[in-house]
Amino acid sequence: MTTSAQSILLLGAGELGSAILTPLSTYLNIKITVAVRDPSRYASLECEKTSLTTLSLTDLSVEELATAFTPFDIIIGCSGFGMPAGSQMKIAKATLAAGKQRIVAGKRAIRYFPWQWGVDYDITGDANGTMELFGEQLSVRNLLRAQAAESGVNWTIVSTGIFMSFLFESYWGVVELGGEGVVVRALGSWENRVTVSTVEDIGLIAARIVCASESELETKDKIVYMAGETISYTRLAEVVEIVLGKKVRRELWSVGHLKEELKQDPDSLVKKYRVVFAEGNGAARFDYLEDPPSLAEGILPAGPYSVLQVLPCLAETRSLAAAYQALVVCYQVVGMAFLEEESPHYLEEMVGMACYQALQAYLAAGTAY
Repeated sequence: MTTSAQSILLLGAGELGSAILTPLSTYLNIKITVAVRDPSRYASLECEKTSLTTLSLTDLSVEELATAFTPFDIIIGCSGFGMPAGSQMKIAKATLAAGKQRIVAGKRAIRYFPWQWGVDYDITGDANGTMELFGEQLSVRNLLRAQAAESGVNWTIVSTGIFMSFLFESYWGVVELGGEGVVVRALGSWENRVTVSTVEDIGLIAARIVCASESELETKDKIVYMAGETISYTRLAEVVEIVLGKKVRRELWSVGHLKEELKQDPDSLVKKYRVVFAEGNGAARFDYLEDPPSLAEGILPAGPYSVLQVLPCLAETRSLAAAYQALVVCYQVVGMAFLEEESPHYLEEMVGMACYQALQAYLAAGTAY
């Protein structure tokens, strides 16, 4: 018996959409439609598995979007940053309406991955009124929790921390590479931490979650947490110095300073973000370990931990196999319970190439063999 291909609607083909599309298109038995404003700009994406469709998420009504969504088994939101207020709630409501239409038509439930690739909005809320977008994202979560089951929608949120590249954007101001010398700035405190993931790793994990069978992975109506690293601004400055091979100038932007800047420019989204990150709530998913736990026979004490936080402990394992088992536990405690196959290739896929290579280099340095 041949199983029909799952139809996937990818909303957007920007940095995140492209990062998800690349690994997603390698899986079998799927058909991907990429929804964009102007398909002519993305003609290179079309192939046997991937087609393009014209769709304006901002111009269409909830009812019109629901009609467009109804034919699809899976909807992945990859458009968010810079969209008008209310856009994410509108897309969520349209997905719920589409799910109800599919119930009437006798079709299976929609799997919905909303645009929630970021900080933990259950913790941030609207940041005491500072971030309307964060408040909207929390409202989307609460809407799905309350209405998805009766609407024929199974949702999964992937919480990733911010994109790692964001730390190095010039407009963000944390790492300044131009001008006279290099400057690294801390938001709020040098010990404040931020969870970051590369967009490539987000794409890999998102594709894996989307295409996993129910027996492999239980993410129905759940939040899945992933992280490339949770790093303090102190450590960030050290890493920049190591990579560039020279000293950097360190500057602290206090919460008070950032709030004063926002007061002078209250509509600046970037300055709102800076205040939220300086205050720290929800920006870091994992606690950094000043003293990493002892690792005996691959058993990691209760976490959660990010992968690179576990690396200093791995010398005690004396083998890649035991280190692998430690990482399995590491990912299980942060919601990646499906990382159970005993395969270095699978480890490479799920942890990400950068972390996997770091693990190999650490073990090959003579500390674990």
